[in-house]
Amino acid sequence: MKKVILVGSGGYGAGYLPVIFEKGQELGWELVGVVDPYAAQGRLYNEILSRSIPIFNTLEEYFTERTADIACIATPIMLHADQAVFCLEHGCDVLLEKPVAGSVAEAKRIAEAAKRTGRSIVLGFQWCADPAMLAFKKDAGDGLFGKLLSQKVLVLWPRDFVYFNRGTKWAGKCFTKDGAPIFDSIASNATAHYLFNEMWLAGSDYTASAVNNLHWEASRANAIETYDTVEITGKTEGGAKLFFAASHAVAPEDQLNPVFEYRFEKGTAYFSRAGQEEKRLEVLLNDGSIKDYGISDNGSMAAKILRAAQVFDGKAENVCPIEAAIKHIEVLESLWNSGEKVCTLSEDELIRKEDRVIGIGIAEKLKEDYKNA
Repeated sequence: MKKVILVGSGGYGAGYLPVIFEKGQELGWELVGVVDPYAAQGRLYNEILSRSIPIFNTLEEYFTERTADIACIATPIMLHADQAVFCLEHGCDVLLEKPVAGSVAEAKRIAEAAKRTGRSIVLGFQWCADPAMLAFKKDAGDGLFGKLLSQKVLVLWPRDFVYFNRGTKWAGKCFTKDGAPIFDSIASNATAHYLFNEMWLAGSDYTASAVNNLHWEASRANAIETYDTVEITGKTEGGAKLFFAASHAVAPEDQLNPVFEYRFEKGTAYFSRAGQEEKRLEVLLNDGSIKDYGISDNGSMAAKILRAAQVFDGKAENVCPIEAAIKHIEVLESLWNSGEKVCTLSEDELIRKEDRVIGIGIAEKLKEDYKNA
């Protein structure tokens, strides 16, 4: 059994625990420690205690007298680089949650540590581990649908004040007080999976495509430093047009889970096509036939962890390498450095509720822009 530590057990990190508890034998994993100074605030704290799993405040504290084979890191963005490098240097393979880091420089520091130590690192973009998505990716890469011509994605996920004030209130910030980069935004965090999927699908093998000719429009309705609504356009290395739109500043009744249309020479791929079952991934070919991949569960924690375990055991290819994930940060950083400013919505452009703020007309605008792309 490999010794595993979980770094960050609250919030998103809590999702790791049931999978490791249930599938530990299958994975060949034994959870030997949790590293989290706020563990007592997590919803699974009592279960951790009931299983006699020791809890540590810091990685330094854990590694003083212990070792581990694998580290699963699910902490806030600004901690990723230091923690990932520390674990790699202490002999761990690392499963690191998305985004890889708050800046390209920090992400490359992790990549360099992995190369220097000879350890493996897998990024937590779980859609890359989904069987339906992997099958689609292979067929597209094999040229079954011809050349990729265009991609468009839309996500409308309303978020309230609790979301933006969670934890140590790092959401939507550019830097920590100590100057560590965060740049948390709707495109780097909550909907990062879907922007990254466009790049990953467009890239050869699993390297992901860079995006050129970038343009963006971003705004904030909430009192944050980054943005809660964004549209991104550009072109992949293969020349496909890319469109991405997402917002947190929409009303609950306007929620729209991720949808996409990827147009190829020989057909169009749809995720959650209108009138079809949500999360269904299919390609409507120009000859009238349908290639149906079934339900593509982009939220499967189990599939992601299982795939990572296989990579660490040398039994599977790393379908979400750090080099691909760095390209996601390169897009966001280049947008941020482009000189185009984020628009702060004025009071007459907002609807203020007790628990949230909503940008007037944002849902309708993004839907229309997605339609026209």
